[in-house]
Amino acid sequence: MTAPEKKSAQRGRSSELLDIPGQKPSSREAQKRLTRERLITAGEAEFRIRGYNETTAENIATSAGTSRATFYVYFKSKAEVVLELMQRSSPDVLRAYSDLDAITKPTLRNVKAWLRSTMALWDTRRSDFTIMEQALANDDAVTDMWISTLANSYQVMPRPFGRVTKAKDHE
Repeated sequence: MTAPEKKSAQRGRSSELLDIPGQKPSSREAQKRLTRERLITAGEAEFRIRGYNETTAENIATSAGTSRATFYVYFKSKAEVVLELMQRSSPDVLRAYSDLDAITKPTLRNVKAWLRSTMALWDTRRSDFTIMEQALANDDAVTDMWISTLANSYQVMPRPFGRVTKAKDHE
């Protein structure tokens, strides 16, 4: 792959800034990471303030202290910012499902404990989930990722899914 092809393939992807084991990232790579992170943080803030539909790439870039052109170096659209937020919250959500699956002998006490823990997660991530819900209603890429996450939830909950069907049926 040529250098321009690599740059094009990496544009807008969360994996664009990969570490090479045993090597410290260059100051340029560190600056790219910082800029990308500022855009994600600014996007999250703008979505909270304006809502998904009213937030523009320009709003996000301005809030991050960059230009709209810089935004598009890192993301193809505001939906990609939401996809990043979804990827970041996914481990916590899947862990909650996994914790439920780990309850082998449900009692009122351990189910209530799981509910409290899960409600705390939803409360902590309330604004993230609100942003995701707004984006789900308006952007196919976000909807596709959500459907994919749900379709793969059986992987962290083998007990309940195994009772009613074979896991391979979900693949």
